[in-house]
Amino acid sequence: MADLPKQFTIDRGLGKYKITDYYAILGVPLTANPEEIRKKFLAIAKALHPDTFTGTDRERLTATMFFARMISPAYQILTNDRSRSEYIATLKLLVQNLKKKDEQIEVKSEVAKNFQKDFHPTFYPSTVETVSRDQYQNIDKALTVVADLSEINLIYLMAQDTISVPKTESVPFTTSADPSAKIRRELQMAELYIGKKQWTDALKELKTAEKKTTESANLYYLFGVVYLNQSALSTARTSLQKALKIDPKHEEAKKTLTEVEKKMAPKKEEKKGWFGIGKKK
Repeated sequence: MADLPKQFTIDRGLGKYKITDYYAILGVPLTANPEEIRKKFLAIAKALHPDTFTGTDRERLTATMFFARMISPAYQILTNDRSRSEYIATLKLLVQNLKKKDEQIEVKSEVAKNFQKDFHPTFYPSTVETVSRDQYQNIDKALTVVADLSEINLIYLMAQDTISVPKTESVPFTTSADPSAKIRRELQMAELYIGKKQWTDALKELKTAEKKTTESANLYYLFGVVYLNQSALSTARTSLQKALKIDPKHEEAKKTLTEVEKKMAPKKEEKKGWFGIGKKK
């Protein structure tokens, strides 16, 4: 597991034991399924992208580096079955060793102390959600929030007899009955590129996926997103209509199609002139 640059290292929670906490970086609980991870990643990508990030030039640069060196790698690892399994195996080994040594977990953040004091596993997901809610609102405090979350994760891990994480196959987005399952890797890579606004790379992945199946609503939804951002509105509309033909209940496709159609709608001609002269008849 590659070490993070010094300015992005975490020395609390799992970081105290030289393990990068990918779940804390994305602000999702260890119990999160791949679809929840995907949605959180896309939300973070949108918030930190230079075109949408609000802050100073220095903060924008920090956000870009944070995304490239922490968030993107975390997403890649947690949405890949093999790498996620290897990562969970590392966490299991850590917990086993700590329990064998009967090591007491010490935490520094108040939120982790309160969680430890009144610990109950049912409170874990909601605690993570609360702490991570504004995780990247202030980029200068993001590492502190990640460390707080990692302390919470460590407390949770130490309290478990076994560690289990939902597999990709258990999520509706990628069940074997869903054609999207055939092109899971391509869709994940496309989403990663979309998060970075690398439209050409995303389009390449989607076209590769289309050669494998033309029955995936998610595929054509992502085509629509890419074409929309390339200002190819007519093509975007066609792609989104395909997505909705396959799955009429695809909410994201519906919303994006509405956005495309608003952009395509002709602008009303302004009325001009005096006493009706020059007005549109």
